[in-house]
Amino acid sequence: CTQLRVPTDAVEAALPTLFLRGLVIEDEGDLYVPPLHRAERRVANLLATLARTRKLPAGADAAVAAALDGSPLSETQRTAVGASLTTGLMVLTGGPGTGKTTTIKAVVAAHRALGRRVVLCAPTGRAAKRMTEATGHEAKTVHRTLEWNPALARFQKYDDDPIDAELILVDEASMLDVRLAERLFL
Repeated sequence: CTQLRVPTDAVEAALPTLFLRGLVIEDEGDLYVPPLHRAERRVANLLATLARTRKLPAGADAAVAAALDGSPLSETQRTAVGASLTTGLMVLTGGPGTGKTTTIKAVVAAHRALGRRVVLCAPTGRAAKRMTEATGHEAKTVHRTLEWNPALARFQKYDDDPIDAELILVDEASMLDVRLAERLFL
């Protein structure tokens, strides 16, 4: 209210009507418009499911060794590569110059050494281009990865036709809005 310079009393007076009409939902003290509330809840559930997924593909140790052979990776980076093979969800974070790009290259190499299909994407064209340059593998925008069709105003990749990959690596994921994240994680 303060940021938009809307009088608080006017909003408080309107809320009961908005709740009755189903135009606003309150959840744990936060207010949402229904589509964003559904998307946020769905993303949380999808991420929780991915995080619980554990897998260890046959030959994983050999793939990691081959991918890391001669790589100047730290122990933390090596652990991250191994974790990418055994868990359904992983977040790689760090400040500038901490080795994220080197780690990503090793993750891609390890998965490809196992013959796994890898898809690289990012929310923006610029981030996708940087990812392509850094890894030597094509990266697309999330919209291109999900095959956005402007004529139909929908994504072609959906529940019944998911992205064909065992690893989907998303760079700059913090830039995803909740509705796009929902589509990507389905």
